[in-house]
Amino acid sequence: MTERIKLSESETDLVATGHLLPLWVLGDEPTVTRGLPRDMPVLKFPVAPYEASLFPGEYENASFDFGRVPLVDGNFMTIRFQMDDLQVYWVAQMTDPEVWSAIDCWRRVGKVIILFDVHGADGSRRGLISCVDFEKRRLANEKFRYPERAPTVNTWNQMATLVRSGLLQLGATSDIEGVPLRHVRAGVLMTEGLEAILGKTPLVTT
Repeated sequence: MTERIKLSESETDLVATGHLLPLWVLGDEPTVTRGLPRDMPVLKFPVAPYEASLFPGEYENASFDFGRVPLVDGNFMTIRFQMDDLQVYWVAQMTDPEVWSAIDCWRRVGKVIILFDVHGADGSRRGLISCVDFEKRRLANEKFRYPERAPTVNTWNQMATLVRSGLLQLGATSDIEGVPLRHVRAGVLMTEGLEAILGKTPLVTT
């Protein structure tokens, strides 16, 4: 039986918050996205200046997959992307229809676009865009997709506390054979449902 972890409720602190954006928002069509639907969701993650060096423009190996974290208040989804020895987690509400709509699109297209919004220490900003294959298969998390549950402030507290706790980093294992992890980053996947119950978008920073 999977142990359910109880996380403390807390005030909204600064955590990395990712978003789902339509591809057309990126402006001029990047080479790696040519031929893909312009309205397909892009998975975005903010990168703070002190982390910028961890996100190179090129990498040799990549992996994309999903997981589940059972908490006292229910199941939460993890979306993880690994490039070489760096792994990034987005924590999402398991039954969020915006998240599942994105997953359905990625599965239909067979691709997922990931955007790292990298802020340099000198005030510069660059977007690192990755396009990875999305396997057309039924996900293990599908059985938790319904019934839909509207998020609450406690939903945010649980997700944010999970990210801040370091539990994801402690339990992370490499998805690429022969490539050990050196760095793990995590954030909350902010959707319209979460933004609505919070009243405003939290500061996007790490």
